[in-house]
Amino acid sequence: MSHPWYDKLRFRSADKDERCKYPLEPIEVESEDEDGTITEYPEEHDPANLVWDGENIMSYFSGVELSVLEKGASEWTNTFPDGLQMEVNPNSELQQYLIGLNEIDRAGPSLLDKDTMFYSLTDWDRNFSPSCIWRATAEGAYPNKVWTEDEAPVVCVTKNDLKDGAPYAIDASAFYDADESPWLVFGSHFSGIYIVELDNTGKMKDAERFFYSDNEDLFTQLARGEELEETDEIGVEVSGIEASYIYYHDGFYYLFVNWGACCRGIDSTYNIRVGRSEEVDGVYYDKDDEDMNEDEGGTILIDDVSPSNDRIIGPGHAGIIENDGQYWFSFHFYDAENDGVGTLGVYELTWDENEDGWPSVDLTVPMPLNI
Repeated sequence: MSHPWYDKLRFRSADKDERCKYPLEPIEVESEDEDGTITEYPEEHDPANLVWDGENIMSYFSGVELSVLEKGASEWTNTFPDGLQMEVNPNSELQQYLIGLNEIDRAGPSLLDKDTMFYSLTDWDRNFSPSCIWRATAEGAYPNKVWTEDEAPVVCVTKNDLKDGAPYAIDASAFYDADESPWLVFGSHFSGIYIVELDNTGKMKDAERFFYSDNEDLFTQLARGEELEETDEIGVEVSGIEASYIYYHDGFYYLFVNWGACCRGIDSTYNIRVGRSEEVDGVYYDKDDEDMNEDEGGTILIDDVSPSNDRIIGPGHAGIIENDGQYWFSFHFYDAENDGVGTLGVYELTWDENEDGWPSVDLTVPMPLNI
């Protein structure tokens, strides 16, 4: 049996082997505007939240690969983070034991800060696959930054955990709360989106071990999507939601999630939804005061097809980057003008005072190249 969310990496273009040579050539970015407004973004899938690294903007994405917008550059440069490409850093025996594969793609990265990354490891071809979230930390400055993977994972969910209703440990998203304490929000389909507090070493705070089943009381469920037909087919709850991201702004934590299906090119139905809470671990409500843990919870921020920008199909994997008080909303989309290829988009985000501070994204205003 095949499920659409297992296609996250298989969706990647057929010339992946060619693109995975190190280093890669720069991606030329053309601009129609004299002010340097970006009109073309690099091809990416499952992008992490953008981060500043010195004067450069870093965009990590599934692989793990990296697109860099250097200060004053007229192009994004695509490369691999040193220390995480499989050719230089083979998977450990522990990873092989937990996941059951000799080669494992690191997927769906997230940046807690410029030197701390979380990502997922799983067998995308198996139903009820064991899944783990791992952490890597970096030393040095770009372009000489070197990443080192932790010996043990942050959290792992076994196939028996999934059958018992546990969350799927992929699509990790790490962030700091208002008190600078680190948290991890994650989940894909199955029972939905969960959150857990971390300690300063990147492990689950007060955890016994890294298995979900040993620490169930540390997790809080935040959101679930509509129930999918696979629920009856495989006898386990399958909820159409994934790719969570939390951002704190002006007294509220905003939870962004994806509903719908990714990885189908221009037939993708991904849409980005949002809710908010005054407490980091919820409850999260949408603009209609619907609990995001209920089937209808979550206000659509960007729909699967946008009337204001018809290139953008199936947006997903939200992130926010701020520059001098201006906010930019990042995501991938399937480009209707480029055969549905997964592509990075970064557009203006405002906090609408007329809508009680809720976020709004203008898909006609891309981030300028000379930011």
